[in-house]
Amino acid sequence: MQAAARVGRYKAITRLSGGTQTGTFMGIDRLDFPQVAFWRWNFGPTSLGALMNALGLTPHGVLAPRAFMAQHALEVGDPFRVRVETYEQLNELDMRIVGGL
Repeated sequence: MQAAARVGRYKAITRLSGGTQTGTFMGIDRLDFPQVAFWRWNFGPTSLGALMNALGLTPHGVLAPRAFMAQHALEVGDPFRVRVETYEQLNELDMRIVGGL
């Protein structure tokens, strides 16, 4: 069986805890992604399906690494702003954490 999912990978910057942090912002198709992703129980406290459902229920929802969340004292439900560079254009996005990985 073969499957594919749309995924975008972009440079990102956020200001949290009094400083800036660079990272990667990935946009995924939440319906197709579970068909192609590898997932293990220790990747997160909830299932991949539950995380995809949380993304579907929350406009501007984002999944964040648990280490990033701990470093900046963020929890599920917290909002934050991220600047994402897409095709040489900067976009300011207000996001809400819906789950941790």
